Amino acid sequence: MWSFVLLLAALTLAPSLAEAVEYRLQVINLTEEAFAYYMDQGKAGQNGSWARLESAAEKGEVPWGAIIADRFLRKADPALERLFEAVSIKPEAVDVGSRNWIEFRWQGEPGKRVLWVVEARGFSPLHEVRYAGLKGGGSPGYSIPLNAPWSPVRLKAVSFPTQFILLWNGPGSLWERWISRYLDLGEGMGAVVGVDLNPTVPDRVFLVIEQTAEPKVFKAALAWRKREAAHFPQYEAPGSDGFRIR
Repeated sequence: MWSFVLLLAALTLAPSLAEAVEYRLQVINLTEEAFAYYMDQGKAGQNGSWARLESAAEKGEVPWGAIIADRFLRKADPALERLFEAVSIKPEAVDVGSRNWIEFRWQGEPGKRVLWVVEARGFSPLHEVRYAGLKGGGSPGYSIPLNAPWSPVRLKAVSFPTQFILLWNGPGSLWERWISRYLDLGEGMGAVVGVDLNPTVPDRVFLVIEQTAEPKVFKAALAWRKREAAHFPQYEAPGSDGFRIR
């Protein structure tokens, strides 16, 4: 009797297990200058390829001094997943050895959307994502994240105010009403950059992935720089006579 029950359970679970596919996400965060170094002629433009950087990161050849160590990659929390109409996953960190990536892997169902977050922990002088390099189903390309309402077409990297994303409480999901109108997921991956209303707070990057029918490694290279608006030259540090404004 028990053998029959176990067999029936195995047959019931078999289709769902067969549908599970393994995916990986590799991310590297580096300074704008280091990112440009790996571009053609040592200069980054509006868009292009970051194949040289991808190759260097895979070999562990990117100098650690060029990598921003205070950027962390995590899966989105349930509230964010609901905003982006994404499913929950159970990721596992991957030991990358000498390679320069931060890497996670997970099992998922093809056709479902998942959401990852790249964020700084604590104060950082590098606030702004200057370039977002993504590799989904095509070649590794990069672009400058543009303010979403300024673009008449869908883009692989767009920006919204962080507070607009985190505090969304309108009718329908944030994905349905806004993100899907501007983000291009034609190659299976896109980036939404959250720009905080406080210019001294670093951007937050939401990596949106559409799970493919076949196992795939998704990749992202984020180039960071100081935000000009985050400088306050009119202020001086407190001295013996207190805080002063020039």
